Amino acid sequence: MIIEQLRKQEGFSPSESALAAFILDYGEELAYLSIHEIADMSYTSTTTIRRLAQKVGCEGFRDFKIQYLKEVTNPGVLDEVVDVNHPFHFGAQPSLIANNLALLVNKAVQETLQSLDYTKINKAVDLIRKADYLFLYGVGDSAITLRAFQNRLAKLKKIAVLTTANSEQSVYSTMATERTTALFVSYRGGSTSMFRCAQMLERNHVPWISLSSKVTTYITDHAAVSLTIPPYEIQSDNIATFYSQECFSFILNVIYSVLYTRNYLENRERKKKIDSVTSRDLENSDFDI
Repeated sequence: MIIEQLRKQEGFSPSESALAAFILDYGEELAYLSIHEIADMSYTSTTTIRRLAQKVGCEGFRDFKIQYLKEVTNPGVLDEVVDVNHPFHFGAQPSLIANNLALLVNKAVQETLQSLDYTKINKAVDLIRKADYLFLYGVGDSAITLRAFQNRLAKLKKIAVLTTANSEQSVYSTMATERTTALFVSYRGGSTSMFRCAQMLERNHVPWISLSSKVTTYITDHAAVSLTIPPYEIQSDNIATFYSQECFSFILNVIYSVLYTRNYLENRERKKKIDSVTSRDLENSDFDI
């Protein structure tokens, strides 16, 4: 496959690697560019383009363009080769960025779906249901993802506290009782501060759920339920945590939905009342929305 060779860039010179990245970014739009336009826009030369075409097994640029566009228009091909850490490169056009991000989101959801352990999902739901409070632990992008989960849980009359919001996770950990359940969300399995909190929770006989990549830490090993996502993201070398947060959001949405179904009719009626109150609040607001 040409796309796979362009992505791996094995045996490519620096100029060929830059050209390969440019071609991958342009996707189907390469159909509208001549060899001279590609050379100018990629800051390379027509000679480099022809040499790259031959290196990936094509007779010349025309043959390369035909074969490449055939692969690009095959949805399954791009889905396989999209890089979760660098889904787009320098000079990428908006249409290509949007397409690749859509592929990345689909990849995250499908791969997480395939790895879900429903026995663990049900156990996590049981722990949350029986708890008076749910303490949430997460920082950075994970904290933002947890805020969305916290907001949804409020609709189910479940009190969830983002303990790390004001760096007060240690205080909340000492307050936790057996009627509390904790949820740690961290790609790397938790920071040093979170490890200390987990130890406090364990002393207070508080069960917790961990959500991380496939890592082994104190938090994941001692969790009552340990849920994992594929470890494809390189946090030290990525454009953003697109992939991991999509995976985390999907799992948390599944947990929320299972919680909802456990008391479906009651939750539906509560949601209607909340929507009614919210609508009245908006009508009485001074803001023009």
